[in-house]
Amino acid sequence: LQMLTYILSFLPLSDQKEASLVSRAWYCAAQNALREVSLGLRGISCISLTNLDGSPTSQQVLQSVAYHLGLHLQSLCLGGGSPTEASFVALILGCPALHTLVLSGCNSLFISGMLFTQPEMAQNVRQALSGLCELNLAGLRDLGDLSFNQLCSCVPNLEHLSLAYSHPTFQLGAA
Repeated sequence: LQMLTYILSFLPLSDQKEASLVSRAWYCAAQNALREVSLGLRGISCISLTNLDGSPTSQQVLQSVAYHLGLHLQSLCLGGGSPTEASFVALILGCPALHTLVLSGCNSLFISGMLFTQPEMAQNVRQALSGLCELNLAGLRDLGDLSFNQLCSCVPNLEHLSLAYSHPTFQLGAA
């Protein structure tokens, strides 16, 4: 179904309607393709994606959000999920209009301590998050001071920060 949806998304509307008459699976794929286009055209500005994990399905959801909604997205909540660092960075780079980012409970992003450590990636993220005003890091148990500093250095216009119920750890001797 996903492959059919992808293929049909390249066809004009009249051909998608014609393809939907082939079978039930093609009908569902055509409807999915139309739905994806209509979501992107609506300009949705706020979305909440909870309990995402590192699975291929979750990664595909994040890619679709970045591709279809990213340009208009102003508020993004990934609360309680555990997306991979790579899929998170790709999502952030696809959402340049973000004003609010909620990462409460997204411990997996901070476990390695390597989030935004590459200078080129940090610069790209800094550019994408230049309009971010509100950052919610509540309920993080694996938030280290280095990860926190790296993340905050990528958010130059931050006005509101929430660290409620977070347990930051400090590394001695870190520069």
